[in-house]
Amino acid sequence: MINSSSMDPFGELGLDISPSELREIAYEILVGACRSSTSGKRLTYVSSSNSKERSQQPQQRSAASKVKKALGLKSKKKKKKSGGEDELDRKSVGELMRVQMRVSEQTDSRVRRGFLRLAAGQLGRRIESMVLPLELLKHFRSSDFASEREYKAWQRRNLKILEAGLLIHPHVPLGKSLTAPQRLRHILRAASDKPIDTGKHSESMLVLCNIVTSLACRSFDGSTSDICHWADGIPLNLHLYKILIESCFDVNDETSVVEELDDVLDQVKKTWGILGIDQMFHNLCFLWVLFRQYVATDETENDLLFAVDHIIVEVVEDVNLAHDPKYSKILSSTLKLILDWAEKRLGRYHEYFHRVNIDVMQSVLTIGVSAATVLVDVSHEYGKKMKEVDVACSRVDAHIRQEREKLIASRKSSKNQQSHLPLLCVLAQNVCDIAFNEKEIYSPILKRWHPHATSVAVATLHACYAKELKKFVSNINELNPEAIQVLLAAEKLEKDLVEMAVADSLDSEDGGKSTIQEMAPYEAQAVITNLVKSWIQTRLDRLREWVDRNLQQEGQGALISRLDKVISLWAKLGCRVIVFIDIVYLSPLKARSTWLDFVSHLWRVEITKRSAATKAVRTLRPRSRDNQERIRWFPAIPCMSFLAIQMATNMSVSSYLASGLEELVEALQTLMYRASRRYSNWEGGAMELEAEGWPRDNNMVKISERNGTPPGPDSMAVSEDFKPEKLPCKCDIVVVKAVRVSCTDNIQEWNPQVNKGRFAPSAVEVLRIVDETLEAFFLLPIPMHPVLLPELIGGLDKCLQKYIIKAKSGCGSCVSFIPSLPALTRCATGSKFRAFKRKDRSILGPGRKSQVSNRDGDDLFSVPRQCFRINTLYNIRKELEGLERRMVASLKNSGFAHDENTGSGNFSLSVASSMEGIRELSEAIAYKVVFHDLSYLLGDHLYLGEVSSSRIEPFLEELEQNLEIISVTVHDRIRTRVIIDVMKASFEGFLLVLLAGGPSRAFSMQDARMIDEDFKALSDLFWSNGDGLPADVIDKVSAAVKGVLSLFETGTESLVEQLKRVTRGGNDVSAAKWRPPLPPTTGQWSANDPNTIVRVLCHRNDKIASKFLKKTFDLPKKT
Repeated sequence: MINSSSMDPFGELGLDISPSELREIAYEILVGACRSSTSGKRLTYVSSSNSKERSQQPQQRSAASKVKKALGLKSKKKKKKSGGEDELDRKSVGELMRVQMRVSEQTDSRVRRGFLRLAAGQLGRRIESMVLPLELLKHFRSSDFASEREYKAWQRRNLKILEAGLLIHPHVPLGKSLTAPQRLRHILRAASDKPIDTGKHSESMLVLCNIVTSLACRSFDGSTSDICHWADGIPLNLHLYKILIESCFDVNDETSVVEELDDVLDQVKKTWGILGIDQMFHNLCFLWVLFRQYVATDETENDLLFAVDHIIVEVVEDVNLAHDPKYSKILSSTLKLILDWAEKRLGRYHEYFHRVNIDVMQSVLTIGVSAATVLVDVSHEYGKKMKEVDVACSRVDAHIRQEREKLIASRKSSKNQQSHLPLLCVLAQNVCDIAFNEKEIYSPILKRWHPHATSVAVATLHACYAKELKKFVSNINELNPEAIQVLLAAEKLEKDLVEMAVADSLDSEDGGKSTIQEMAPYEAQAVITNLVKSWIQTRLDRLREWVDRNLQQEGQGALISRLDKVISLWAKLGCRVIVFIDIVYLSPLKARSTWLDFVSHLWRVEITKRSAATKAVRTLRPRSRDNQERIRWFPAIPCMSFLAIQMATNMSVSSYLASGLEELVEALQTLMYRASRRYSNWEGGAMELEAEGWPRDNNMVKISERNGTPPGPDSMAVSEDFKPEKLPCKCDIVVVKAVRVSCTDNIQEWNPQVNKGRFAPSAVEVLRIVDETLEAFFLLPIPMHPVLLPELIGGLDKCLQKYIIKAKSGCGSCVSFIPSLPALTRCATGSKFRAFKRKDRSILGPGRKSQVSNRDGDDLFSVPRQCFRINTLYNIRKELEGLERRMVASLKNSGFAHDENTGSGNFSLSVASSMEGIRELSEAIAYKVVFHDLSYLLGDHLYLGEVSSSRIEPFLEELEQNLEIISVTVHDRIRTRVIIDVMKASFEGFLLVLLAGGPSRAFSMQDARMIDEDFKALSDLFWSNGDGLPADVIDKVSAAVKGVLSLFETGTESLVEQLKRVTRGGNDVSAAKWRPPLPPTTGQWSANDPNTIVRVLCHRNDKIASKFLKKTFDLPKKT
């Protein structure tokens, strides 16, 4: 605040004295000065016995204050008084001053009593010839105070004022040769410890009087003066006079002055002789007090500001008459504070001043200009700075230049506003409003000092917005609704500003041309035109890039998962992982060269095509059983190495290469079985390795690019501890494990446990991009929406179709999970051959539960993840339907009629792909659960051995858990479809066990009842007491199964006759000549299918069936 001591223009007193003590001293000076100026009469004492009565009387004069009128201060209404009250009112001025200065009646009574004593001993002596504190010290005793403590405080206060007036701020500077100052300081220090004896015959008091008198009566010419200078040194006199001036303000209402302002000022002016004040100092002090009071009262009383505006005119007039450097210093510090305050408000005058208080702005502007003008004259350094530009005109230019700060503040505040408009659009509207307000409200005031204030204002605003617009345009990478809105808003703003500038400059010499030349065009239309041309292509390229990047990372995750599976299978064969090559940090060309060189030396084969390598796996046969035989030429590892090279060099084909590993996995599974059979004499057997922690010890060889070209296997550099016999088996196959690529995020992409939503984040993101692109397209204020829409939709549709195809790729299909059917043989009758059990287990899949788990979170294609993919595709389809509806509505809102031809092909490719993907994924889930995840309970358990000991209950328990996962995970709109597919797969798997379960399964007619019960339990699982699938759906799907089950209840002879009927057709062929070919397998199992009947006979556990099959089809009996 301006009224703080640190902001006081008069400076510090450098004395530890309180405001109340200064106020009492000022009051004593006022009382003494008023009593001394009573027309030369002796000082008289007026009793205060009637003070209460006087305080109750009205304190207002009937006549209006001349000072208030001159300063523009409004007068309050006054009551009419009788003539007998005039004398009482005149006596009441002194009482008013006491109240205004917050002096108690007790203190007032003591002061007046002291002056009575002083008058008795100083007949005819003027108050200016006295050192008032010294005289009061002589005439007051401790008995005049309420307590000894109060008396001591009063004495210290008078000694402090003597120190301030005679030593710290003397009117006449102290000479170095004077000894009186040192003696006075010694007395004052002693008095701080022990009070001075002020008795009549006190020696210490006598010494004090002599020293004070000698110091106070000095003059500038060195002679002794009759006038005592003890309170007229700057700034002590100014602080005391400021306190007296402050009494002009009503103690009960700080925003108004007392009605008796003229009388109060008359009384205050009587202290000029004591304080060394003249009219110039009075005007300056009065100016500061009025100004500070206005600021201290929150600038609510505009009359005070108008009074400052009036009195500063007198201060300006005093400057030409002032030659006192001390006055100039005080004047400069005062006006600097006032000018700083005015500039802060004028620099942001749009915030401080409005239409209702524009008169306040005029006063502030007048005060600021006047202060700056005076400072030019009194301060050379400051004046030089101000003279660089015209003082009056610079006010307008300086304040308008600060509008840049105003615009930035407006921009920041706009961020917090709930507005649908872009930031620079709001800013453009704000600038336009400011310009119109400038023209209508502020320019009439500013034109007093600047003839073309409006032109300067709008030109500056134009430049400020141009700077912000330039930043915005430089950051535009593509056309969007925000860019269009901003550019159109800028164009409209520029048009308005130019019109105002031209209208304001018509009377100028050049007609406003110079102003227009300063306003560089925004060229908004040109920017819009350039952005529209590249907008569509840029958006499509960005979406394609995003989809390609996402698919690439997803392909890496699938590829690495399959590579780990290949390596794990090799480990189960007893191979040791002893080579590790890091390709992540190599360049693509270097990585490809390193891998090819290494594989070529290690395996001595030429790697050309992936298909050739995988094909060779199928034809491989170990050449002998010799323990020294090496399977070095087995090309699985080169194939895997080649895939790793492609992953490093061409990520776009990683998905294609990953799918090829499925054949490699299948071949390795076959090789595992054959190796375990033919190389049963291997030592150590199969070594189990952890999927994540591959052992690395001294037997492991590490080759990196630093070693140059890797050597061949016969000359490979190994550690000293490496011995061939330390390998887990005598075969020294070397497996290369490719380094992992960071793909954690993509592996988790389809994990419902990681993603809280029911859809893949990438799908949500790609739909969001499409939606935002379309929304931005329709928000563009361009007239060619129907023309460009097909091109935009076509590009978006292809990108979405690419994403959908990748989302469902690599997840398998129903065909990939259905096992190949074994050759038809006759089952062994009378017993179950356990020797077939282990061999034929691979017919329907791997036989270990630990290898398959549809709830394994690390399985990229587990059931929850597959369900998650289905949900994602369904969500894409539904979102695309919503997008199409919104596109039609957007065309109508833009004023275009809907064209059926335009909207008929909207996202047709993506919708079709999503529906096809849902169907394929649903079937893949069903067949994966039945034929892969639960194969150990179906193909490897159900009805192996005795039927009664290998029933379907374990399979149903696991199947029910999978159904629960599907029910919880899959969207309710497509859940029924997935469960129906699971039911179909379960029924098909059930039939495969019965009809293609291998020679280890044999059924008698007595087993038919248990089989029927098992199938009923399987059907009831999907019916779930009415809470599952509808009964009619189950009956429809199970019709074929029930027909096949009826064959198991039919006798062998009847089955033979039925087979003859269906194979003969309508031909009349004798039984002796009937030799039909073996019916082909169609996969359409039914009671009328010849192949189905033959398979039932193959699994019939009786001699009649076995003989018939041998005689008719010459089927072998496999044990």
